[in-house]
Amino acid sequence: MKRLVIILLVLSHQARAEEPQQPAVSVQQPPSAAETVLSLLRPYATLKPAVIPSSGAVESFGQPNASAITAAGNPVISVAPGDPRLTFQVAQSRLGLAVNETGQVRGQLEVDFVDFSKASPTVVSLPRLRLARIEWAPTPKFSIVAGQDWDLHAPVNAHGANLVGTRFLSGNTGFMRQQVKVLGVVGGFELAGAVGMEGANATAKDSAFELSGVPTFAVRGAWLVGKGRVGVSGIATSVLLGFGTQSQRRALSGGVTAFADVTFGRTTVRSELSLGRNMANIGLLGLGFGGPQDVDEWGGFVSARHGFTDMHFVYGTAGLARVLNRSAVRPSYSYPSMPADGSMPSMATAVLAGTGPGLLHNAGGTLGYELRLSKYLAFMLEGFVLDSEHQLTDFDATRTSGRRLALGGELAAMVTF
Repeated sequence: MKRLVIILLVLSHQARAEEPQQPAVSVQQPPSAAETVLSLLRPYATLKPAVIPSSGAVESFGQPNASAITAAGNPVISVAPGDPRLTFQVAQSRLGLAVNETGQVRGQLEVDFVDFSKASPTVVSLPRLRLARIEWAPTPKFSIVAGQDWDLHAPVNAHGANLVGTRFLSGNTGFMRQQVKVLGVVGGFELAGAVGMEGANATAKDSAFELSGVPTFAVRGAWLVGKGRVGVSGIATSVLLGFGTQSQRRALSGGVTAFADVTFGRTTVRSELSLGRNMANIGLLGLGFGGPQDVDEWGGFVSARHGFTDMHFVYGTAGLARVLNRSAVRPSYSYPSMPADGSMPSMATAVLAGTGPGLLHNAGGTLGYELRLSKYLAFMLEGFVLDSEHQLTDFDATRTSGRRLALGGELAAMVTF
């Protein structure tokens, strides 16, 4: 009997030893606060070194340099306007941060390094705030956006390597604005409205923008076509012109635009057609800058990009802006002092006067090729032509022509991630 009990105990021990062992239960640690924050952030960047030669003077939003070319150079402001020139640029590179971009509450912050008052900067480049926006989207078809963002009005940009000068002042009028936007989708249509700041004031003191007390009001309606859209938009406000002078007055400022951004197979076409009054007075990138008189204008652009493969692309743009009442346009410059003997002042003493673009007519076109080696790296080679007519003072018009033609090109590398 004793031997039988020993045998049974041995067999029982062997059976337990042969039972499969249950793995130890792993306890997953919750993510730390730092990991949670990092999961909500997506940094992005576009790095763009470029080489830009031109046959003569060009200008960037009125400044006589090639940092973001928008027109052929004003012969009075430019240095040696008829001489060819060359510059290297990296300032159009940009850095951004998207915050919780798939959530109902999200944000975006973006900077670049463009300073139109610096011709070819290196280590003296400074960050420029482009975007600082928050968005609340309680449903996929409705959102409210507040902060500094692309203008609700005229929402389409042209293709090309010139990321900052993209057909502005030659048909493309919408830029950036501090505003509150409401956007909704009803069926196949987008409806949107916005209230925003009249313009940008970079001085320490309040100016006509703040003392006007009237924001901009914008509306937009678009038919959604695939991932693109076709629509119309408008913006308007009441501005104070001649602020602080005896000729101070209120005037209407704004414009209307028809736009399209559509894709057909491998081809994308973007275009705008605009009509406006005193548009440059409220931060739109048109020619009309009202003063003693209102300035009316029209313009538009078309831009197309076609991909032969995922590696080879061609693109082209053409744009035009024209003032309707030419006599109302003031020169963009002035002379701080006039010679005591009544002779004409030297053009070298002319300075920008803050009286708007001073352009009567501005047309431009580009033709380019893009070699995309990967989704991160591309090389772009494009040529451009600019035909610009500047308003000159009466005495400057007797010694030079305000009509200028400039040819040039840009070779750029583009790293995007």
